[in-house]
Amino acid sequence: MAASVTAPLMERSDELRNVLDERPGAETPGEEWVMAKLVDRTRALEEQLIQLARENLKLRELAHHDALTGLNNLRGFRTQLAQAISLANRHGGSVSVLMIDLDGMKHLNDTQGHPAGDIGLRGVGGILNSSVRRSDMAARLGGDEFGVLMPQTQMRSAKEVAERIRARVEELPIPGNCRLSASIGIATYRAIPGRDADEAAEELLARADEALYAAKNRGRNRVEVHADGELEAA
Repeated sequence: MAASVTAPLMERSDELRNVLDERPGAETPGEEWVMAKLVDRTRALEEQLIQLARENLKLRELAHHDALTGLNNLRGFRTQLAQAISLANRHGGSVSVLMIDLDGMKHLNDTQGHPAGDIGLRGVGGILNSSVRRSDMAARLGGDEFGVLMPQTQMRSAKEVAERIRARVEELPIPGNCRLSASIGIATYRAIPGRDADEAAEELLARADEALYAAKNRGRNRVEVHADGELEAA
């Protein structure tokens, strides 16, 4: 009976042949022994698959996150921005973006060293995380430039958040009694049904960048907004 049960399985499964190689002595194993071994192997395989899934999830997270600050990176930011605009186009509303550039980072790195600069960057990351809503996204876009995505947010509310961030960065304690400040540009997208989301996202980022450069050129440590094609102080 046992031989008739195991023979077809041996022909179909390399895994079963491995199991049979573990049988005690030279005797033909019973059906219960074979099934118990297969269950053990199946459980081990399931655990390996779960671990692999966890590792893949970590890799995906790393691909969209900045290692130093723990914030999202540029890739994740752009992906979420396009999705937010797509949702706004379908359901109505506005999407606002803050582009943030830190003033004084080069001086901090030159005088106190890059470890001090890293402390400043992590501190700014913490400020951004604690200044936005759960539905928003804060990201480090590269170097000393950050961004905040604010779905379903009009310009007025975005200004309030930007000013709160600017004030907190100015008070951030930095090694060597140094100080950082933030120049911030804001732009808001108003839903246009049928508009290509990727194209709208690029345009919105360009407008926010233009406002950011205006903030840098007008004295730094300030907020500028890009409203209906015009630049104005917040």
